Amino acid sequence: MSNLFDPSIPVPQIHSDIDTVSDYLGTVGIEGSQSELLCFANFARASHNSGNKSVTDIYSAANLAIKNVHSYPASAEAAKRLLVSPVSTADCERGLSRQNVIKTDLRNCLTVKNLEHLMKISIEGNDCKDVDFKVIYKLWAGKKQRRIIIK
Repeated sequence: MSNLFDPSIPVPQIHSDIDTVSDYLGTVGIEGSQSELLCFANFARASHNSGNKSVTDIYSAANLAIKNVHSYPASAEAAKRLLVSPVSTADCERGLSRQNVIKTDLRNCLTVKNLEHLMKISIEGNDCKDVDFKVIYKLWAGKKQRRIIIK
């Protein structure tokens, strides 16, 4: 999808990419977008080739499509999806790995809220210098009747 928005690639070289993006947009409810994508590709490259310094890379061409959503709605939709697509799955995999460490067979009844808080602490860390553990202990002890053995 990024080749569609790369102003340095000539239009004749991206026809297969335009077909692919058009097919994809058809699966999400935007039909008949092939000619519009081709028009936008020509427009973005003409802007780039005429010396327009605001269209220099994929990001700026995608933003150009979003700014001209009234003229190029399918291109704007493709640009929005391109800009939010993850470049790497490492963060997702890291999060799922951390979740598997936290949510074990013994802790399988954690609520979503508690799991979310534990994952944030585990991934982002927690600065223990600012934590008043006496207040936390009193809150924890006061939640329900507990047998607290202090030695």
